[in-house]
Amino acid sequence: YPAIFTQQTQWIADNALAQHIVFVSQVGDLVNDYQSDNDYEWKNAQQSIGIIRNAGVPYSVVPGNHDVNFEAGDTTYYDKYFPYTDFISYNWYGSGQYPPKKGYPPPNYPANSNASNYETFSALGQNFVILNLACTPDVLVNTGLYAWANNVLHYYVNSTVIVVTHGYIDSNGNYTDSSTISGKEIWKNIVNPNSNIVAVICGHIHGAYHGTVIAEHGNTVENLLFDSQEDSNGGDGWLRL
Repeated sequence: YPAIFTQQTQWIADNALAQHIVFVSQVGDLVNDYQSDNDYEWKNAQQSIGIIRNAGVPYSVVPGNHDVNFEAGDTTYYDKYFPYTDFISYNWYGSGQYPPKKGYPPPNYPANSNASNYETFSALGQNFVILNLACTPDVLVNTGLYAWANNVLHYYVNSTVIVVTHGYIDSNGNYTDSSTISGKEIWKNIVNPNSNIVAVICGHIHGAYHGTVIAEHGNTVENLLFDSQEDSNGGDGWLRL
């Protein structure tokens, strides 16, 4: 339903000022079939997201399981249509410098891919980091990802961090744990050990959930799932503010 996708992003562009929208997170599954004929699904997604880009609203994307070749861990199509090079000119992508200045963590992981990435902005008198983490497959969720993410979190230890990942919890608040969606691993290796994370936002599993957990340093983390994909018209275009 590409027309609904476009309605969503056009609504954001039209209402960003009135609704005080300072950042937009897309939680993965930009497409249904990563190998669509003539890449038409990717082209539709690129066009819809382009409305936000052209409106000047900072935003991020992260791959969902439908956006990658599972078995190979191949992000070729995702990185073709949403490459890190599309973002490096923005002062909110990573540290706002590309290549990053000495000592700054790189804005993307792995190198030459936008599979995981982070953005920075200020609002409400706070400095925020949006940390987007690939959740699947196993070849993308590994010790390299953990090291990169923790480097970002340690560097921005005084910022308020929101983690965005496609699959993290189910509609009962349980951490996903399978060979394809690694929510439990992200909790154990990235979220739990860091005191500056205040929320994790995800999709993947149909339903809605909001709960809190206390991480090992005593910080409260809001776990937020929203996914309406099984509703009519692929979800009816619901957005969350």
